[in-house]
Amino acid sequence: MLNGTIETATTPQFGNIHGFGMAGGWAFHDSNRRDGRSGLGLRFGYYSSGNSETVAQVLSTRFVANRLYTFRSYATGGGDNKGSVPYEIGYAEIDGLPASFRLLARQIHATGSTWVRTAGVSYRTGSTGVPIGKQIAIRFSDTAVAVPSDIWFDNVEVTSAP
Repeated sequence: MLNGTIETATTPQFGNIHGFGMAGGWAFHDSNRRDGRSGLGLRFGYYSSGNSETVAQVLSTRFVANRLYTFRSYATGGGDNKGSVPYEIGYAEIDGLPASFRLLARQIHATGSTWVRTAGVSYRTGSTGVPIGKQIAIRFSDTAVAVPSDIWFDNVEVTSAP
């Protein structure tokens, strides 16, 4: 995945997150100190969950048969120290286009005042089916959550296992 650590910046602080599309921004950890940030690098991403914002990326990697794919990250509850983050994994109906996202699985995680590595969301492909051969797409979605809130995220990853 491109810039999963949020360390590559092509805009000033609070600008777009390099490698991710649709919404969100980045900020420095030192300006927003939070327990659990050790080892996360200099920068993190953020967005407003539940407020019609989505942060997404279409990977160059494509789904193959009979694999378990997991999308996860570190997350914390933004400025108010709380909130829920919907993790979604799917595929791009049109190569390279985040707006063509087709949902395969969603998992919502509650956050608090500390950076925590979440379990994220997983999806297992079958031996056949629509996602096979499609580009993997991930997003922190705008799915309605109990209370809209800003969410901070870092060290985003997508893994694959048999």
